[in-house]
Amino acid sequence: SLDPVVFAGGHSFETDLIEIAGGTSVTHGGEDVHVPATPAAWAALAPEVALVFTREPPGEAARARARAALPVDVRVEFFAFDRDAFWLDAPADDARRLQSLLGALRHELRADDQDARPPRGD
Repeated sequence: SLDPVVFAGGHSFETDLIEIAGGTSVTHGGEDVHVPATPAAWAALAPEVALVFTREPPGEAARARARAALPVDVRVEFFAFDRDAFWLDAPADDARRLQSLLGALRHELRADDQDARPPRGD
C-alpha cells in the first residue's frame, strides 16, 4: 500500500506470491501482515527492488506518485493483478507473469552488479 507506504509482511498474500514465483521477499518469515515502511525498516530490510502490487496497470501519474513515496535509491517495479479474483481466474497465469518479471529483474540486477565491479587486473 502507498497510503501509507507499507511492506507486505511475512504473512501476506503478496509475499507468498513472490515466493511461489521464485523470488525472495525481505519480509518472508515475519509474523506481520504489513510492516510500516519507516526509514529504519527500509535500512534494515534493504530491498533491491520495491515491487508495487496494483489491481490495474498503473498510469504514468500513479507510477510517479508511487516513485515519489519511495526512497530514491530503490528500484520500483509494478505488478498488476486482481487479488480478489486471483484464485477464481487463472492463478498460475499471474504466478508465471510474476516469475517472468522476477527473472528479468534478477538478470538485470546481476548485469548491473557486474558493471559496477572494478575491472580485474590480470
